Amino acid sequence: MARLLCPPNLSGSIAHICAEVALKSKLLMCWLIAAARGGEIVMNLLFSFNGRIGRAKFWLGYLAMIILMMLYGVLVSLILPLIVPLDQLVVTDVDGHRTIDYTNPALLPAWIVYPVFFVVWTCMAIAVCAKRFHDRGKSG
Repeated sequence: MARLLCPPNLSGSIAHICAEVALKSKLLMCWLIAAARGGEIVMNLLFSFNGRIGRAKFWLGYLAMIILMMLYGVLVSLILPLIVPLDQLVVTDVDGHRTIDYTNPALLPAWIVYPVFFVVWTCMAIAVCAKRFHDRGKSG
């Protein structure tokens, strides 16, 4: 079938190369379609309130949310010191204890991003739980 995509007047190794390229492009297209369907499945699992899911998908959804939360924590801990030097964030109080100054204006991006992340994460948790409730015969 890959030979149909090759020009008929090519011979030998050139036709073979053309057939390989056609086969690889067909495999790439199949992989892209599968990835799109996989993304659709993940979005349906985490953000849709309709349908039912069993225990395995329920725990898979929660595992995805835990990994997302850990990824957020790692990214904040890696990016924040690049934006603000640590010596500007750490202050010493009257008793000599070192604490983080959360009122520092340099932390404003973190204060903006975290509520958005929290709302998205909460919607994911509610969607996964609602579908599990549907599977158990309860409203959700």
